[in-house]
Amino acid sequence: MAQTTIFEVWRTKGIRRKLMGPVLKLKPEWFCLDGYFCIPDSNFFLCGFVMDHKPSATEVRMFTQPMFANELSMNLSSADRLEGEHGFVNIKGVKPFIVAEKFIDKTSRYISEVMRRDSLGYFVKRIEKDALYRNSRIGYDYGLALVLMEKYKAARNCLEEVAASEWERRVVPGEAESASRLVSLLSSNPKDAFDLVQRYMEANKSNLTKYLKS
Repeated sequence: MAQTTIFEVWRTKGIRRKLMGPVLKLKPEWFCLDGYFCIPDSNFFLCGFVMDHKPSATEVRMFTQPMFANELSMNLSSADRLEGEHGFVNIKGVKPFIVAEKFIDKTSRYISEVMRRDSLGYFVKRIEKDALYRNSRIGYDYGLALVLMEKYKAARNCLEEVAASEWERRVVPGEAESASRLVSLLSSNPKDAFDLVQRYMEANKSNLTKYLKS
């Protein structure tokens, strides 16, 4: 899915759509993007829960999606399966509303936990602990978080690797170009890099607000 069209694609995308109505009926304060059920009033990250459909099972995951990337896109790169039996839900032959009830029940005890992750410090510590920055997709988000934390030298080192990544240029060229631009700014005037990432976040929040009102 192209990042730049996330708000339009979700309107016609079939995957997970059967569950959107039942889940939001039970949790009207939530909203849904591309099958990801988001909790409002977040700051740096969209936080919430998603069902990850696999051939062997359907997993229930909690996610934190950065709002400060150059384009908002929903993916599982920062999503963790819930613990034990809470991390799975049976959907085969089960009516959508029953699945929605089970989904709400399994996720209810994790709401405080997932909202605690709406923190730049938590995100950076988690990435560093598990060395997840070696993944180009996560490395980009990690680099931007470092910019917002004003850790400019570490941010430049990280984003240089992202900009040079063959995978990044091939699969998500917008991020590779953004990383290259930020590396240049970090080398000349780090405050300009900080301002650029802030503008990314403001634009994403503005687009999200417009989408939810439409």
